[in-house]
Amino acid sequence: MTTSASSRVFFASAYTITARAAVACGIFALATLACNDGPAPVMPAPTVTVIDNPAPVGSAQPGVTIGSSGALYLSWQERQADSSVALHYVFRTDNNAPWSEVHDVQTGKNIVASGVDVPTIHEQPNGRLIAVWRGSHDAKGYDVVLAHSDDKGKTWSTAHSPHRDSTTTEHGFTSWLQMGDTSALVWVDGRHHADADKATQNSALTLAMFDPSGEPEVEQVLDPKICDCCHTSSALVPGGAVVVYRDRHDGEIRDISAIRVSNGAWREPISVHNDNWHITGCPVNGPAVSAQNENVAVAWFTAAHDSARVRVAYSTDTANTFSAPIEINEGFPDGRVGIVMAPTGETVVSWIERKGAIAVLRVRTVNSSGVKSLISDVAELGEGKRAGGAPKLILSGSKVIVVWTDATTNRVKLAEVELASIKEIKVGQISANTRVR
Repeated sequence: MTTSASSRVFFASAYTITARAAVACGIFALATLACNDGPAPVMPAPTVTVIDNPAPVGSAQPGVTIGSSGALYLSWQERQADSSVALHYVFRTDNNAPWSEVHDVQTGKNIVASGVDVPTIHEQPNGRLIAVWRGSHDAKGYDVVLAHSDDKGKTWSTAHSPHRDSTTTEHGFTSWLQMGDTSALVWVDGRHHADADKATQNSALTLAMFDPSGEPEVEQVLDPKICDCCHTSSALVPGGAVVVYRDRHDGEIRDISAIRVSNGAWREPISVHNDNWHITGCPVNGPAVSAQNENVAVAWFTAAHDSARVRVAYSTDTANTFSAPIEINEGFPDGRVGIVMAPTGETVVSWIERKGAIAVLRVRTVNSSGVKSLISDVAELGEGKRAGGAPKLILSGSKVIVVWTDATTNRVKLAEVELASIKEIKVGQISANTRVR
């Protein structure tokens, strides 16, 4: 993971976006809809309602998680006058409860403010909180850093890393796994970039379990060669969990893979879809996964064959096999996707798309038959290749929550996305469904 920022590949120039007039039927259906020769049925655009939250002006890099109690945790960072970074969070016990007071985790100059690798708060079944963030140790690398609290965030343990190496390489892009009473953390580990042998200088997908005291145990390598700096994502499935990530195959093919743990044993990773994206640098653009029982949905960005696309694929067998992908975007996407599968089978997808020089956060719903809603624009995120960072999407009770950093107010924003019911409406109808509450 020693790829420098200048050598990483971004997408400032437009790709040729091929219009797709037809939507193929998925391999399974959660709604009874048939493909035919007429216009593809569409759902109404989801309604997006902005909800007030305690994050102040100057807040950025939001993370959002659901605790074992069902509480929603919203975390963010704030740059201080002395250039240090403060990590804060709030929570609410359910969607109708008030927000808690703002809690402080740590402030320091060794906390890295990254829009694509954001801090998170995780609540274990015993009530223990574990905060995870990116910390620097010199100009050449960064670490996964964590601390835990046993008194509901009043005090925190000494910060430390789940990885035991001392290399000045890059570690980050974590995903949390809470499988019953078993907790684990997955991250992208770049320690082998310090190897003398260039043949072994790869990043790995690495996992550490937590012992009963909240301390990480010895690391386990799940995949020894993956993309260097794309975020990971995880979801629970019956008997275990699934983790998705951008893989790195011979010939610099960087497509999305899924790896599953079942009854305590990790299986071999499988490809979600063979896009065959040949790219010699990391796009900093990982996938997202969501699941309801055996049904799994994965969203990702690809620019294979010079065509930038956001795609979704479904599985009915707990991520053992996946359907052909469904195209989500309608313009030039930057990616940085989010996904939530609701119990009804509807799937909400978020992504960033360009409108001229402006990055726009967009959402739409889709189902496994390929029936898509019209698109709702959530917010304009500003200009620049990484404007808006990496917005997050999560299911909180019956609510789909999206969080992002707002460019106009310079603070973290949160909104609820209302699921659309399946309904045939005129294709091309314009949506303006964002409101403020």
